Amino acid sequence: VGLIDLFPTLTELCGMPQPKNIDGISLVPLLKNPHAHRSRPALTTHGQGNHALRSDRYRYIRYADGGEELYDLREDPHEWKNLSNSPDHHSIKSDMMQFLPRVNAKKMGRKKKQGKQASASPASGVDS
Repeated sequence: VGLIDLFPTLTELCGMPQPKNIDGISLVPLLKNPHAHRSRPALTTHGQGNHALRSDRYRYIRYADGGEELYDLREDPHEWKNLSNSPDHHSIKSDMMQFLPRVNAKKMGRKKKQGKQASASPASGVDS
């Protein structure tokens, strides 16, 4: 699961309606049954175009430069053997890839304001 799932989880637990424009999914089914099926892997993004997907068994990573990693976490919990080029794992990689973001957010950079240099805050993404 990811932090993106907290808001829909809390709104469901509070009996509030689920907004339509959010990306996360409620974790209430997993809270009720930890073995319940999750409809998609958890997504983590680090920098523009670098995404990792984590299912119950696999971690797939796609880098902005096109590099890839795929690990079978049951067989290789320390992620030492990259399976991304293995023909035996092509279908797993393809299944995971469907959950990658189709559009990446624009890269945030430094902007000048009134002659001063302003930097983007990494924590909030808001210029200071």
